[in-house]
Amino acid sequence: MKIEFLLNYFFRIILPCSILFTLAFCHDPLAKKNVNHDIEKKLFNAIELRKDSPREAINHLLVCDSLLKGKINERNLKFKVKKGLGISYHRFGNVDSAKYYLVESLQYFGTKKELGGIYMSLGNVFISENQFDSAKLYLERALKNFKELGLQTNIAKAKLNLANVLRLKGGFEQALSLYLESLDYFQANNNYPEIISALGNIGIIYMELGNYHDAKIYQHKVLKLIKRESLYYMLGGVYLTLSKLHQLESQYDSALIYSNLCLTDKFFNKSPLSVAHVYFDMATIYKGQGLIDSAKVYFEKSMNLCRKNGYSKLELRNRFGLASLELSGKEYDMASSALEQLSNEAYGFHSRFHQDVFSNLYNACKNKGDFKMALYFHELLLELKDSLSNEQIREQVLEKEKKYQLGVKDAEVKYLQQLVKKDRAIGYGTIGIMALSILLLVFVMLWATKKRSLLEKEKQFATKENQIIKTELELKNRELASNLLHLSSIQEILQQIKSKLKKQIKAGQFITENDLQVILQYIDNHENSERWREFYDRFDELEGDFLTKIASFYPKLTAAEIRLCGLLRLNLTNKDIAFLTNRSIRTVENLRFRIRKKMNLSQNANLVQHLLAI
Repeated sequence: MKIEFLLNYFFRIILPCSILFTLAFCHDPLAKKNVNHDIEKKLFNAIELRKDSPREAINHLLVCDSLLKGKINERNLKFKVKKGLGISYHRFGNVDSAKYYLVESLQYFGTKKELGGIYMSLGNVFISENQFDSAKLYLERALKNFKELGLQTNIAKAKLNLANVLRLKGGFEQALSLYLESLDYFQANNNYPEIISALGNIGIIYMELGNYHDAKIYQHKVLKLIKRESLYYMLGGVYLTLSKLHQLESQYDSALIYSNLCLTDKFFNKSPLSVAHVYFDMATIYKGQGLIDSAKVYFEKSMNLCRKNGYSKLELRNRFGLASLELSGKEYDMASSALEQLSNEAYGFHSRFHQDVFSNLYNACKNKGDFKMALYFHELLLELKDSLSNEQIREQVLEKEKKYQLGVKDAEVKYLQQLVKKDRAIGYGTIGIMALSILLLVFVMLWATKKRSLLEKEKQFATKENQIIKTELELKNRELASNLLHLSSIQEILQQIKSKLKKQIKAGQFITENDLQVILQYIDNHENSERWREFYDRFDELEGDFLTKIASFYPKLTAAEIRLCGLLRLNLTNKDIAFLTNRSIRTVENLRFRIRKKMNLSQNANLVQHLLAI
């Protein structure tokens, strides 16, 4: 009886209550609602903190991300959290994490507007990495999405960011046009943060173009607007720009004042990246003033912050700054070692940075007497400059072609619209005649357009052909100059050997004087002959068989006098020629006198001008 009673009690009371309790605990909609409310509250707090305290915003969002794990139906919240993490990490300066979370958010977007927002954020991340082509691609995608939806505010913001990319790539004219377009919209809608951004970037364009006066005017306009609207978190960027402007004008005391203003609590959000940028700016100011110790202290401060927080790009710039200080302090071995390491690690960095590194490496190797490596880095520098020049030319040609095509299309559209207006005004009786006229006009216009296009292509082909010829000529000139530099360095080494051997002759060490005289005679007779032959062959090829011509015009000239004519055509001085050919200046002057005599030149005639005219 007891067992039956217990079983009956279990199945009728305990088991149903347990099931109800379990269902209530696991599927309580109120509990779920409370969790979602907490997430939305933290998300709101993170958005509020994002500008002033990106680290705190990241902490809030990471908690939200943890709470949302396993919640399949909360796509909207997941999208907001992932995107918020991407933007916050970008503000904090952690680019890799920013890209990761922005790409993650692509799994959860629901509308074209949201997709456009992700594209725009990714574009801004790539700008901070100096990957301008990728940035331009994403921002153009964002702009296309917003245009399809007719979202004017988003269109203006996308144009503003796209203008930043074009400015950084050197397309100042296009960038200025986009800044002005976005500025008109923001001013009409009293959108002050974007107005400040557009005006500040227009000022930066003037700074890049060397118009420091107008650049300062725009920055002070921005400064006034920020204070009027109490947007103090934006002051740091303006102060840094003003500091840069004063540095460019060598007004280092004023520049330092603006850099110090960046660190005040009222005007600047002290994110580690922002502080690292300010320290770097202060280091460059002290370097410009010649205060090497102070510059080193601030470069190291900035670099420590970069290493602690993973800001690899700015860390490389600080390392370059320290290497340049070592170079100015004549620590050539340390400087060249640091710079070589930088050139290996700066993969994907901006080309101008590599240009600065190679230039400093050339100077370091030259000053420590390593002429071979100096020549190697000089050639790398020339190649980099050529590649930058060719890339700019290619972009300019493509841009002009694009403008031309757009101009033709706009002209066609306007013309056809005028025809439509006229056609409506004409009665039904003249419709047939007007239709024939339109067909004829369209045919003529297409023919003219095709002809104009062919002429334009021919012009472009001729321009490219001329550019190729010019580039080949420049390469040959540089090769000739490199040969001279190499010959000069070899000649200097040979002179040093001869000097040491002469000293040993005087001291009577090791071997006899006669043996040393034989060695010296051998150096005089055979030094660098093969290199000279290669130089004269290249010179004759570049100068249109000049040496051959001079020999045929003046058959009385000796081989040495003909070669001297070639060096004179390069406008070298008697001293330079004497050094390169291992002759005395007096011997060179005598050779010039004999050449003038054999050419029957008058006393007032200029020998170099005469050679250049041949």
